[in-house]
Amino acid sequence: MITKLTGRILIVDDTPANLDTISTVLSDAGYEIAVATSGERALQNLERRSPDLILLDVMMPGIDGFETCERIKANSRICNIPIIFMTSLIDINNKIKGFNCGAVDYISKPFQEQEILARVKTHIQLNRLTQGLEQQVSEQTACLRMANEVLEQANISKRSFLSTMSQEIRQPIDTILRLTEQLQEQQYGTLNSQQVDNLEKIERNGTHLLSLINNTLKLANIESGQLKLDLDLIEIEDICKACLLAVKSKADQKNIKSILNVESPIPGISIDERHIRQIIINLLNNAVKFTSVGSVT
Repeated sequence: MITKLTGRILIVDDTPANLDTISTVLSDAGYEIAVATSGERALQNLERRSPDLILLDVMMPGIDGFETCERIKANSRICNIPIIFMTSLIDINNKIKGFNCGAVDYISKPFQEQEILARVKTHIQLNRLTQGLEQQVSEQTACLRMANEVLEQANISKRSFLSTMSQEIRQPIDTILRLTEQLQEQQYGTLNSQQVDNLEKIERNGTHLLSLINNTLKLANIESGQLKLDLDLIEIEDICKACLLAVKSKADQKNIKSILNVESPIPGISIDERHIRQIIINLLNNAVKFTSVGSVT
Protein backbone atom coordinates (compact mmCIF):
# COMPACT_ATOMS: atom_id res chain seq x y z
CA MET A 1 0.00 0.00 0.00
CA ILE A 2 1.33 3.44 -0.94
CA THR A 3 1.30 5.93 1.94
CA LYS A 4 -0.10 9.31 0.96
CA LEU A 5 2.02 12.27 2.00
CA THR A 6 0.50 15.32 3.64
CA GLY A 7 1.27 19.00 3.64
CA ARG A 8 0.30 22.21 1.88
CA ILE A 9 2.59 23.49 -0.88
CA LEU A 10 2.51 26.86 -2.62
CA ILE A 11 3.84 26.67 -6.20
CA VAL A 12 4.89 29.98 -7.75
CA ASP A 13 5.59 30.00 -11.50
CA ASP A 14 4.49 32.23 -14.39
CA THR A 15 4.37 29.28 -16.83
CA PRO A 16 1.01 27.42 -16.73
CA ALA A 17 2.55 24.20 -18.07
CA ASN A 18 5.02 24.11 -15.17
CA LEU A 19 2.23 24.72 -12.67
CA ASP A 20 0.16 21.89 -14.17
CA THR A 21 3.07 19.44 -14.20
CA ILE A 22 4.23 20.03 -10.63
CA SER A 23 0.69 20.31 -9.24
CA THR A 24 -0.23 16.96 -10.75
CA VAL A 25 2.88 15.22 -9.37
CA LEU A 26 2.43 16.58 -5.87
CA SER A 27 -1.37 16.19 -5.78
CA ASP A 28 -1.03 12.54 -6.73
CA ALA A 29 1.39 12.15 -3.82
CA GLY A 30 -1.22 13.48 -1.40
CA TYR A 31 -0.17 17.11 -0.99
CA GLU A 32 -2.59 20.02 -0.90
CA ILE A 33 -1.65 22.49 -3.63
CA ALA A 34 -1.97 26.26 -3.98
CA VAL A 35 -0.61 28.13 -7.01
CA ALA A 36 0.45 31.66 -7.87
CA THR A 37 1.57 33.00 -11.25
CA SER A 38 3.74 35.84 -9.93
CA GLY A 39 5.67 36.97 -6.88
CA GLU A 40 2.99 39.55 -6.08
CA ARG A 41 0.24 36.93 -6.14
CA ALA A 42 2.37 34.61 -4.02
CA LEU A 43 2.73 37.28 -1.31
CA GLN A 44 -1.03 37.87 -1.38
CA ASN A 45 -1.65 34.14 -1.04
CA LEU A 46 0.68 33.98 1.96
CA GLU A 47 -1.30 36.71 3.69
CA ARG A 48 -4.34 34.42 3.67
CA ARG A 49 -2.76 31.12 4.63
CA SER A 50 0.72 29.78 5.31
CA PRO A 51 1.88 26.61 3.49
CA ASP A 52 4.36 24.01 4.71
CA LEU A 53 6.67 24.64 1.74
CA ILE A 54 7.10 27.06 -1.17
CA LEU A 55 8.30 26.06 -4.64
CA LEU A 56 9.45 29.34 -6.20
CA ASP A 57 10.44 30.06 -9.79
CA VAL A 58 13.39 32.43 -10.19
CA MET A 59 12.72 34.11 -13.57
CA MET A 60 9.32 35.82 -13.38
CA PRO A 61 7.94 39.18 -14.58
CA GLY A 62 7.50 41.88 -11.95
CA ILE A 63 9.38 40.87 -8.84
CA ASP A 64 11.53 37.85 -9.56
CA GLY A 65 12.04 34.83 -7.32
CA PHE A 66 15.01 36.30 -5.47
CA GLU A 67 13.13 39.44 -4.43
CA THR A 68 10.03 37.42 -3.56
CA CYS A 69 12.16 35.18 -1.35
CA GLU A 70 13.72 38.21 0.38
CA ARG A 71 10.28 39.70 1.11
CA ILE A 72 9.08 36.42 2.57
CA LYS A 73 12.13 36.13 4.81
CA ALA A 74 11.67 39.72 5.98
CA ASN A 75 8.17 38.88 7.26
CA SER A 76 8.43 37.43 10.80
CA ARG A 77 5.11 35.60 10.42
CA ILE A 78 6.13 33.52 7.39
CA CYS A 79 9.94 33.72 7.41
CA ASN A 80 10.37 30.13 8.64
CA ILE A 81 8.57 28.54 5.68
CA PRO A 82 11.19 26.60 3.67
CA ILE A 83 11.64 27.79 0.07
CA ILE A 84 12.92 25.66 -2.80
CA PHE A 85 13.89 27.51 -5.98
CA MET A 86 12.87 26.10 -9.37
CA THR A 87 15.20 27.29 -12.10
CA SER A 88 17.17 26.49 -15.22
CA LEU A 89 19.90 28.85 -13.95
CA ILE A 90 22.49 26.33 -12.90
CA ASP A 91 25.59 28.53 -12.52
CA ILE A 92 27.10 28.71 -9.05
CA ASN A 93 26.58 32.48 -8.61
CA ASN A 94 22.79 32.18 -8.96
CA LYS A 95 22.72 29.26 -6.55
CA ILE A 96 24.74 31.19 -3.98
CA LYS A 97 22.46 34.21 -4.46
CA GLY A 98 19.42 32.00 -3.83
CA PHE A 99 20.87 30.53 -0.66
CA ASN A 100 21.82 34.01 0.55
CA CYS A 101 18.20 35.08 0.02
CA GLY A 102 17.07 32.28 2.33
CA ALA A 103 16.28 29.30 0.10
CA VAL A 104 16.94 25.80 1.42
CA ASP A 105 17.34 23.96 -1.88
CA TYR A 106 17.11 24.00 -5.72
CA ILE A 107 15.12 21.97 -8.24
CA SER A 108 16.52 22.17 -11.73
CA LYS A 109 14.45 22.52 -14.89
CA PRO A 110 13.41 20.45 -16.81
CA PHE A 111 11.69 18.76 -13.86
CA GLN A 112 12.26 15.18 -12.76
CA GLU A 113 9.28 13.74 -10.90
CA GLN A 114 11.30 11.69 -8.40
CA GLU A 115 13.59 14.65 -7.64
CA ILE A 116 10.60 16.89 -6.92
CA LEU A 117 9.00 14.33 -4.60
CA ALA A 118 12.27 13.56 -2.78
CA ARG A 119 13.22 17.20 -2.13
CA VAL A 120 9.71 18.25 -1.13
CA LYS A 121 9.30 15.33 1.27
CA THR A 122 12.73 15.90 2.84
CA HIS A 123 12.26 19.61 3.51
CA ILE A 124 8.73 19.28 4.83
CA GLN A 125 9.90 16.61 7.25
CA LEU A 126 12.92 18.69 8.30
CA ASN A 127 10.73 21.73 8.86
CA ARG A 128 8.26 19.77 10.95
CA LEU A 129 11.08 18.26 13.00
CA THR A 130 12.48 21.74 13.57
CA GLN A 131 9.09 23.07 14.62
CA GLY A 132 8.65 20.10 16.96
CA LEU A 133 12.04 20.68 18.56
CA GLU A 134 11.33 24.39 18.92
CA GLN A 135 8.02 23.58 20.59
CA GLN A 136 9.72 21.15 22.97
CA VAL A 137 12.40 23.71 23.81
CA SER A 138 9.73 26.35 24.39
CA GLU A 139 7.73 24.03 26.67
CA GLN A 140 10.82 22.92 28.60
CA THR A 141 11.96 26.53 28.96
CA ALA A 142 8.54 27.46 30.33
CA CYS A 143 8.69 24.53 32.77
CA LEU A 144 12.19 25.52 33.90
CA ARG A 145 11.07 29.11 34.34
CA MET A 146 8.16 27.98 36.50
CA ALA A 147 10.42 25.65 38.50
CA ASN A 148 12.91 28.47 39.06
CA GLU A 149 10.12 30.77 40.23
CA VAL A 150 8.87 28.11 42.67
CA LEU A 151 12.44 27.48 43.87
CA GLU A 152 13.10 31.19 44.33
CA GLN A 153 9.88 31.57 46.31
CA ALA A 154 10.89 28.59 48.44
CA ASN A 155 14.31 30.16 49.04
CA ILE A 156 12.70 33.45 50.03
CA SER A 157 10.44 31.62 52.47
CA LYS A 158 13.37 29.64 53.83
CA ARG A 159 15.51 32.74 54.34
CA SER A 160 12.62 34.53 56.02
CA PHE A 161 12.03 31.53 58.30
CA LEU A 162 15.72 31.21 59.20
CA SER A 163 16.03 34.91 59.90
CA THR A 164 12.90 35.04 62.05
CA MET A 165 13.70 31.88 64.00
CA SER A 166 17.32 32.90 64.52
CA GLN A 167 16.27 36.27 65.88
CA GLU A 168 13.66 34.69 68.16
CA ILE A 169 16.15 32.17 69.55
CA ARG A 170 19.06 34.60 69.84
CA GLN A 171 17.21 37.00 72.13
CA PRO A 172 16.64 34.50 75.00
CA ILE A 173 20.20 33.16 74.60
CA ASP A 174 21.55 36.70 74.94
CA THR A 175 19.52 37.03 78.12
CA ILE A 176 20.87 33.72 79.48
CA LEU A 177 24.47 34.74 78.75
CA ARG A 178 23.95 38.15 80.32
CA LEU A 179 22.51 36.63 83.51
CA THR A 180 25.30 34.05 83.53
CA GLU A 181 27.87 36.83 83.39
CA GLN A 182 26.18 38.60 86.30
CA LEU A 183 26.16 35.38 88.34
CA GLN A 184 29.84 34.77 87.55
CA GLU A 185 30.57 38.26 88.82
CA GLN A 186 28.73 37.17 92.01
CA GLN A 187 26.36 40.12 91.83
CA TYR A 188 23.66 37.99 93.55
CA GLY A 189 25.84 36.32 96.16
CA THR A 190 28.91 34.16 96.64
CA LEU A 191 29.26 30.99 94.53
CA ASN A 192 30.79 27.68 95.45
CA SER A 193 33.15 25.81 93.09
CA GLN A 194 30.41 23.54 91.75
CA GLN A 195 28.26 26.55 90.85
CA VAL A 196 31.23 28.24 89.17
CA ASP A 197 31.87 25.12 87.05
CA ASN A 198 28.20 24.87 86.07
CA LEU A 199 28.09 28.55 85.09
CA GLU A 200 31.19 28.08 82.92
CA LYS A 201 29.44 25.18 81.17
CA ILE A 202 26.32 27.31 80.64
CA GLU A 203 28.42 30.14 79.25
CA ARG A 204 30.48 27.84 77.00
CA ASN A 205 27.46 26.03 75.54
CA GLY A 206 25.40 29.20 75.28
CA THR A 207 28.19 30.93 73.40
CA HIS A 208 28.50 27.93 71.09
CA LEU A 209 24.75 27.91 70.43
CA LEU A 210 24.80 31.65 69.75
CA SER A 211 27.64 31.10 67.29
CA LEU A 212 25.60 28.44 65.47
CA ILE A 213 22.64 30.81 65.23
CA ASN A 214 24.83 33.62 63.92
CA ASN A 215 26.26 31.25 61.31
CA THR A 216 22.71 30.35 60.26
CA LEU A 217 21.95 34.04 59.78
CA LYS A 218 25.16 34.45 57.78
CA LEU A 219 24.16 31.55 55.53
CA ALA A 220 20.75 33.11 54.92
CA ASN A 221 22.42 36.42 54.08
CA ILE A 222 24.93 34.77 51.75
CA GLU A 223 22.18 32.95 49.84
CA SER A 224 20.16 36.14 49.48
CA GLY A 225 23.21 38.13 48.36
CA GLN A 226 22.88 40.45 51.35
CA LEU A 227 26.08 39.57 53.21
CA LYS A 228 28.02 42.72 53.97
CA LEU A 229 31.80 42.54 54.21
CA ASP A 230 33.80 44.71 56.59
CA LEU A 231 36.99 45.22 54.59
CA ASP A 232 40.20 46.32 56.30
CA LEU A 233 43.87 46.24 55.38
CA ILE A 234 45.14 43.12 57.18
CA GLU A 235 48.65 41.70 57.61
CA ILE A 236 48.70 38.07 56.54
CA GLU A 237 51.28 36.94 59.10
CA ASP A 238 49.34 38.45 62.01
CA ILE A 239 46.07 36.73 61.12
CA CYS A 240 47.86 33.39 60.56
CA LYS A 241 49.51 33.61 63.98
CA ALA A 242 46.17 34.35 65.62
CA CYS A 243 44.52 31.40 63.88
CA LEU A 244 47.27 28.97 64.89
CA LEU A 245 46.97 30.19 68.46
CA ALA A 246 43.23 29.47 68.39
CA VAL A 247 43.80 25.76 67.62
CA LYS A 248 47.02 25.35 69.64
CA SER A 249 45.33 23.75 72.65
CA LYS A 250 43.71 21.06 70.51
CA ALA A 251 46.99 20.42 68.72
CA ASP A 252 48.90 20.21 72.04
CA GLN A 253 46.42 17.61 73.34
CA LYS A 254 47.39 15.35 70.42
CA ASN A 255 51.10 16.22 70.56
CA ILE A 256 50.84 17.81 67.11
CA LYS A 257 53.18 20.64 66.28
CA SER A 258 51.68 23.81 64.82
CA ILE A 259 54.07 25.51 62.41
CA LEU A 260 53.83 28.89 60.67
CA ASN A 261 55.83 29.25 57.46
CA VAL A 262 55.50 32.73 55.95
CA GLU A 263 57.31 33.92 52.84
CA SER A 264 58.37 37.49 53.55
CA PRO A 265 57.53 40.11 52.77
CA ILE A 266 53.81 39.69 52.08
CA PRO A 267 51.92 42.95 51.58
CA GLY A 268 48.72 43.58 53.51
CA ILE A 269 45.46 42.79 51.71
CA SER A 270 41.95 44.18 51.98
CA ILE A 271 39.75 41.43 53.47
CA ASP A 272 36.97 40.82 55.98
CA GLU A 273 39.12 39.68 58.89
CA ARG A 274 36.34 38.00 60.87
CA HIS A 275 35.22 35.77 57.99
CA ILE A 276 38.73 34.94 56.78
CA ARG A 277 39.78 34.13 60.34
CA GLN A 278 36.84 31.73 60.68
CA ILE A 279 37.69 30.05 57.35
CA ILE A 280 41.34 29.50 58.34
CA ILE A 281 40.42 28.26 61.83
CA ASN A 282 37.95 25.77 60.32
CA LEU A 283 40.67 24.47 57.99
CA LEU A 284 43.17 24.20 60.84
CA ASN A 285 40.66 22.43 63.09
CA ASN A 286 40.06 19.86 60.34
CA ALA A 287 43.81 19.46 59.87
CA VAL A 288 44.31 18.84 63.61
CA LYS A 289 41.30 16.51 63.76
CA PHE A 290 42.51 14.26 60.95
CA THR A 291 46.23 14.29 61.87
CA SER A 292 47.36 11.51 64.16
CA VAL A 293 51.11 12.06 64.17
CA GLY A 294 53.24 14.93 62.89
CA SER A 295 52.47 18.59 62.43
CA VAL A 296 50.03 21.10 60.95
CA THR A 297 51.76 23.77 58.92
